[in-house]
Amino acid sequence: MNWALLGAALSDIASPAETILFYETDTVEDNPAGGMDYVPEGGIHDGGINVAFADGHAKWLPVDQVTYDMLGEVLVSETPGAGASSSGAGADGFVGTWEFVGEPGPWGEGAPFNLERSGNALVGTAGLPYYEETIRLQFTFSNGELKGESTTTYPDGTTEVMALRMQLGVSGNLITVTYLCANGEWLMRVAKRA
Repeated sequence: MNWALLGAALSDIASPAETILFYETDTVEDNPAGGMDYVPEGGIHDGGINVAFADGHAKWLPVDQVTYDMLGEVLVSETPGAGASSSGAGADGFVGTWEFVGEPGPWGEGAPFNLERSGNALVGTAGLPYYEETIRLQFTFSNGELKGESTTTYPDGTTEVMALRMQLGVSGNLITVTYLCANGEWLMRVAKRA
C-alpha cells in the first residue's frame, strides 16, 4: 500500500485517478506499506508492475513511470485544515508534536518529534526511544512544504546529515515525510499529530 495514503479519505486526494493506492512489490513482508523504497527495481512484469489507483482503476506501468509524485499525491484543493492559509498550508500548520505511524523501529511507529517556530525557520528534535541518538531538525517553508535537513548525533559523537522535506495533509493532522538516504534514494514516511 502507498504509505502516503494511510489514514487518508478519498476526499483528501487531489487526483485519485493519478494517485497509486496499491502496487506490486517483490518484498517478502506481509502486507507492506511504503513508498518508492518498495517499488522493485526493474519491475516484475517486463520492466513494470501492476498498480491500483485511488479511484479504483488498475493498470500496468513501467517502473520509470511509478514516480515519487504519483505515490505522494495526498494534498487537495479544498478548504485548508488547521494552520493553513488560502494559498496552502502555512509553516505554522507544522508546529507541534508528531509521531510516525505504520512501521516499528527508529523513525517508525511511535517515534516522536517536535517542530516549533524560530524566526523564518522551523526547528525541532526527535528522540529515538530505541537508540541513544538525538536528531536535530531544521526547515524552511516554501511552496506549501518544509524543506531542510536532519542532523543525527550518535553516542560515539559522530554525526549524519540527511535532506528532508515534509508536506502537510489537508486535515492538518497528517504529514508526509521524505528523506534522502545515504544510498541516494528518497524514502517516505507518514506522521500524525501526537
